[in-house]
Amino acid sequence: MATNYTPSTPSSLHFVHRLRDRAAYDAPTIHSILDSGLVAHVGFTLPASINPTNTPSDDQETWPFVIPMAYGRVEDIVYLHGYVSGRMMKALSRAGDDEQAGPPTTITVTHVDSLVLALDPFNNSFNYRSACVFGHARLVSDEEEKMMALKTITDHPFNASAERGSRWEDSKLPTEAEMKTTKVIAVRIKAASAKARRGDVKDDKKDIEDVEGTSGRYWAGVVPVETRFGEARGMEYSKGIEVPGYVKGLNGRSLN
Repeated sequence: MATNYTPSTPSSLHFVHRLRDRAAYDAPTIHSILDSGLVAHVGFTLPASINPTNTPSDDQETWPFVIPMAYGRVEDIVYLHGYVSGRMMKALSRAGDDEQAGPPTTITVTHVDSLVLALDPFNNSFNYRSACVFGHARLVSDEEEKMMALKTITDHPFNASAERGSRWEDSKLPTEAEMKTTKVIAVRIKAASAKARRGDVKDDKKDIEDVEGTSGRYWAGVVPVETRFGEARGMEYSKGIEVPGYVKGLNGRSLN
């Protein structure tokens, strides 16, 4: 498993060109952003063979796609799952389980921690953490790996552990039909970068010092954005069943 994704040259796929001081390429930083997120945005294109002339049109095959997905990570592999005939599953599994020949895929996860409001709107920003990972998609054909990947995706939001329990293990097993109609895609991280901003407003000195014209007229500051889990609400048919530890553990937990 890679521990560092530092690009070799500025022309590398994942080199951060803008605001380079905010970039990070170490695996722990990238993995922590992935692990604390709930939704990944997955970018892909459909096979060129569908539209061999590449003629511009409004047909879906001529456009790139970015789709929000549930996901899970094991070491340097991000797992995705979906309906067997879904557009994304068909596109990402077209090379089968050949990782080297798999279609290129980009996955991003972003957390917004604050709104940063400046005197000059060009200095407005967010405090944020984001990760962008690149890799080739492969179809998970091994049944044992497929089951492990589905467990990982299911347990991902709960930060499951031996003490708190596992949502996958605390659920009915999938049926044979469900397994046959579900594809699992693995994307091994080939390159990755993280980018983050923390701190206060970065207003221009001349605007700060212009008390009569700017800083004395307009408000500047930071507005925290908090995303946290609330108290679980059980279904009527779950009366009498104790709320599991992995669910109780979410109450009040912040994603920031």
